Amino acid sequence: MKKRNFSEKGIIKGVLEIKTRHKKGYNEVIKKIVGQIKNFHKKTNPKGNLILGLSGGIDSTVVAYLAVMAVGPKKVILLNLPVRGNDEGIKCYKLVKSDLKVKGGYVISINSPTQKIIKDVSKIIGKKLDLITKGNIASRLRINFFYAVAREKGGMVLGTSNRAEFVQGYATKYGTPMSCDFGVLDDLYKIDIKEIAKELDIPQDILNRKSTTGFYQGQTHEEELGATLTEQDVAAYLLFERKMSISQIIKKYGASKKYLSDIIKRYKQSKHKRVLQVSHVSLGYIHDK
Repeated sequence: MKKRNFSEKGIIKGVLEIKTRHKKGYNEVIKKIVGQIKNFHKKTNPKGNLILGLSGGIDSTVVAYLAVMAVGPKKVILLNLPVRGNDEGIKCYKLVKSDLKVKGGYVISINSPTQKIIKDVSKIIGKKLDLITKGNIASRLRINFFYAVAREKGGMVLGTSNRAEFVQGYATKYGTPMSCDFGVLDDLYKIDIKEIAKELDIPQDILNRKSTTGFYQGQTHEEELGATLTEQDVAAYLLFERKMSISQIIKKYGASKKYLSDIIKRYKQSKHKRVLQVSHVSLGYIHDK
């Protein structure tokens, strides 16, 4: 990612503000999240399982660790549903599953049903589908798996979408990672999640892994959204948590006007996705309308 959307001083200032809003540190944040997951499980179905998609990325890995801390490994089911056979996330998934001693875990390729739907839809519309449409099909198939397992196991599905993804609508409607029964990371930025991952002693391979949906070779969140994950975090924090104006952010953080305008545009265009917002962990910082 060559182009900078913030000045170097501005990004450092923004990161520091995000981290220091947790007055008592990240250990306290972990306790709050674990407590709220535990309370959600108790209120919904204490005998049931918590189900989540474990891609092998940092977000879903952190949710897996927190879920096990809340209800124990026997009540957590981890599903890895790769679209491509050589998905490197499978290796990370196995590492996490082993570390957490979760027996309820499965790797199931959804390549065949995904390709079947792509082929059939292409026939209907008379042309090849673009990459986003193909990815959306795979994303919704994953959710179908999660809820089928949840229905049979009497369980609930945990969400793995972070705050920057949420405000940008970077998710498939009725698909991953926002469709769930309880969102665990909704109030947290990737900056927060990395700090929590360090506290939880999550494997370094996962900490260093680039964020990707795994839908096609070479795809990354940063390339698709035209900004580093840190820039996305800082922009989301300043615009929607601090509720600062574009002019204020440009003046104090050396931000790109075009980039901030793009974020706001994505926010408005994806409003229909947030109408489906479900209950989630609340840390008390964010008050969305």
